[in-house]
Amino acid sequence: MKMRNTFKHNYIPCLLVFVSILGSNVLSYGTGSFQITPFRIMLLLGLVFTIGKNRGRIYIAAQSEKYSYYTHILWITIAALSILWSIDLGRWIQNMYFLVCGLLCVIIITENINSKEDILILLKVFNWGIILQAFIGVYEIVTKNYMFKEFSVSEYYTFVVSDERLPLAMMSNPNDFGTLMFFGFFISLFCYFQTKKKLYVILCGIEGILLFFSSSRANILALFVGCAALLFMIYRGKAKRWLYYLVCVVCVMIFLALYGEQLSHILSFNFNIRAGNSDSVRIGLLLNGINFLLRSFGVGVGAGQASAWLESNAVYFHGGAIDMHNWWIEILANYGVIFFIIYLIYYINLMLGCKKCGKTYDKESRKAYLSLLAALIGFVIAAVSSSSNMIKEYLWVLWAIYVGVQKISTGFGDELLKT
Repeated sequence: MKMRNTFKHNYIPCLLVFVSILGSNVLSYGTGSFQITPFRIMLLLGLVFTIGKNRGRIYIAAQSEKYSYYTHILWITIAALSILWSIDLGRWIQNMYFLVCGLLCVIIITENINSKEDILILLKVFNWGIILQAFIGVYEIVTKNYMFKEFSVSEYYTFVVSDERLPLAMMSNPNDFGTLMFFGFFISLFCYFQTKKKLYVILCGIEGILLFFSSSRANILALFVGCAALLFMIYRGKAKRWLYYLVCVVCVMIFLALYGEQLSHILSFNFNIRAGNSDSVRIGLLLNGINFLLRSFGVGVGAGQASAWLESNAVYFHGGAIDMHNWWIEILANYGVIFFIIYLIYYINLMLGCKKCGKTYDKESRKAYLSLLAALIGFVIAAVSSSSNMIKEYLWVLWAIYVGVQKISTGFGDELLKT
C-alpha cells in the first residue's frame, strides 16, 4: 500500500486549526454581504491541497469514521431540504454555510491524519490558539481594557464600569470564552500525558482559573463533571477507586472551605419562569424549542429557523433572546427527532473512538485519550452555555480532530506509515 504523507512538514492543516480559534468577528475583511476571514481562506487552501494530494479520493478507514462522514452529509442534506419550509432565508444560508464548513473540516483534517503523532501536533497547535486567547483574557482581567470588543451602553457598564472582571479575548461573551477554556483544560491534559512536559500542567491551571473568572456556570459544572469522569476512568480498579473517592472528597472539602461562598454565588440558579432572569429565559427557550418541535410534527422547523420562530412564533417568555442557548435543543428543534437521534449516535461514536484509541496505545496514551473523552462528557453540560455553537468555527475543527481519532483507533494510519 502506498504511503500517504503526514502533515509534519505541511502547515496548511495546522494553520486551519490555529486560525479557527481567532474569531471571525475580529479578523475579517468585509466585501458587501460576504466577509473574508483567515479561517475561510485556510479552508479553501486546505481543500485544494487535500484534493490535489489524494487525487480527488477520500480514504475512510473505520466504520465509525464512515458514520461520522455520513452524519455530516445527511445533516447538510436535511438542512438543504428544509428550505422548503424555512421562513428566514438568511438564517438558512448561515446554517448551511457552517454545516458545509463542518464537512470540509472533517475531510481536510482526517485526510491528513495518519498517526497519533499527527493528533498531538494538531492539538498542540489548537492549544497555542487557546493560550493566545488566555493571555488576552488575563490582560483584560488586570487592565479592564477590551481591545477586541465594542460595547453597548449596558455591556460597557458590566465589563468596564462595574467591579466585575470578566475575560472575553476574541470571543463574543464570557460564556463563549468559558467554553474555550473548558476545552483548553482537557487539551492541555492530553498534551501533558503525551509529552510529560510540566508546562502543560501550568497551562491547565491557567485555563481552569480563567474558566472560573468567566463566571460561566455551565462550563464550570462541565469542568467538574469532566474531571470526575476522567479520574473515575483512570482509577477504575477497586482499590484505586476507593482511593479516588477519598481524594475527591478531601479535595472538594478543601475547595469548598476556601471558595464555597464565591462558588455558591456563581452557581446559584433560579428556574422560576416568571422571575425574568437568565435562568428563567433559558427555561423559556427550552419550552419554546419543544413547542416548535411539536408544532413541526417532530420534523424540525428547518436549518437555523428556531431563531426566526423565536421572533415570530414564541409561546413562552424568552426575554428577547433570538438563539436557543442550548446545543441539544437547537439541533432537536431545527432538524427534528430522527436526526437528533442520529446525532447522538454520532456523538457517542466520538466518545467510543477516544476510548478505543486509548486501548490501542500505551498507558500514558490511554490517559491522554481518556482526557479527550472526558471533554466530550463534560461538553454535554457545557453545550447549554453559549447562545449557539453552530457558528463556532473552532468547534467544527475540533469535531474533525475527534473523527481523526476514530480513524487512528483502527491502526489504519500507522499501517500506512509502516508500509
